[in-house]
Parts: sequence; C-alpha cells; structure tokens
Amino acid sequence: MGSGRLSRLSLERDEVHLWFADPAEIRDAALLRAYEALLSEEELSRMRQFRFAEHRHVHLVSHALMRVALSRYAAVAPGDWRFTTNVYGRPEIAAPKVAPTLRFNLSHSADLVVFGVTLDSDIGVDVESMARGAPSADFARRFFAEREYQDWMALAPDHRQGRFFEYWTLKEAYLKARGQGFHLPTTQFAFQFERDGRVDIAFEKELDDDPQDWSFWQFQPGSGHHAALAVSGRRAQRHRAVCWRGVPLLDERLFSCEATYRS
Repeated sequence: MGSGRLSRLSLERDEVHLWFADPAEIRDAALLRAYEALLSEEELSRMRQFRFAEHRHVHLVSHALMRVALSRYAAVAPGDWRFTTNVYGRPEIAAPKVAPTLRFNLSHSADLVVFGVTLDSDIGVDVESMARGAPSADFARRFFAEREYQDWMALAPDHRQGRFFEYWTLKEAYLKARGQGFHLPTTQFAFQFERDGRVDIAFEKELDDDPQDWSFWQFQPGSGHHAALAVSGRRAQRHRAVCWRGVPLLDERLFSCEATYRS
C-alpha cells in the first residue's frame, strides 16, 4: 500500500488510457488514510466542504485515482503532483513538468469514477448513472441541438433514457476537452449515431471547429452507466483506448471496454 514510486506503464502517442474505480468497493480505513495522505491541502479542503459523507468519499477516491494513475506514466510519486486550472476551471499539471506532456480528465458519478490520460492531446471524459433518470423534454430542448432533439423525440419513450445519456456524455466530454465547459453553447454542435456503430459530430460555424480534429467513443462500462471520451487529433492519428479497473495503490487489471459507438 506504499505511496512512493510506482511501476511504470507505457503510454503511446496513439493511445488513451481510461481508469475506472468503484468507490463502493473501497472502504478499507487504512487505504483511505493513505489516499488522504496523497491529496494536497486544497483538495482536502474541498473534500471537507461536501455536506454528505458519500460525496466526500467519492471526491477522495477520484482524486487518489487521478494521482496514482498519473504516476504510472512518470517518475513522480502520487503525492508530489501539483495542479492548476485554466480560466474555465479545467485541471492541468502545474508541477513537476514532465515530457511528453500528460493530458488528463476526470469524471465521476455517485458510484463510478473514470479518469482518462493521453499524451499532448486535449481529452475529456464523462460518466453518468442512469439511476437518476433522464431529464425532461424541456431540458433536452434547451441543451440539445435541434437535430439531436428531433432524433431523440422520434424514439419510442422506453428508448429515450439511454439515448439521452449517450448524447449528454458525449457533449460533456467534448466541452471538457475544449477546456471551456458550458461557456460553449451545447446547441451549436450535434452528434449523430449511425447504424454501423459510428458516431459523427457537426459544428455550427460559430464554434470554429473541424470534425476531423476529434475522435469520440461511447462506452457502457457497467450496468446502468454511460461514459464518453473525446480526444483531439486528426483522424489519421486515431487513438486506441486501453482500459484499467481496480483499487488505487492496491489492485489494477486490464478489462475490455469496447466502444458501443466510435467516430
């Protein structure tokens, strides 16, 4: 359960690694204390601000996973990473500087944490639990592009929940990869799911973006979850997703995370 130097993993330029953890599986008191020892005072302060114990627990596990995973790709102890954020709040590595640059993104629901890491490329991940149910048609009309909304409304009612989260996770992943969050209008880009398992994106000219500059994945990493990944880079440099699942500092294993849709 040591928190010093960890064995290294190889991360190629055409790869993106996704790390999954279930906070409910991680309850050992000694392990949780080891996680707390890795976090910065700022991270611990944010954790203490959560009202509910489960929210504090998910914050602790997710930030421990982030630090431990990053240390698999650089000779840096998990507790030595220092982070900053851009003007829109996207986290980035402040120190120590490593080459090539590790780019990463973190997302969690109440019962699943997902962390993605790649080299140099902008990356965004999002995971959502279907347990909370799909929002209303008014919500979808407000945040979906018109084409997405019409396609969604054309579905049979019992198919709308799953498709809502497929759209929503992809939108969140793209916004996070762009590093501007909801400062970008979600109605100015639209995803489309094809019968052959492909997902495409179209941008309105106001966004000044090119579909060929992005790759997208849609996953179902477990029962009742949808997750999405967005990575920048020309399609000629298609990334391969490699997935890991486990308990930070204790156990990890490769697992199959074949995409349900992919650009």
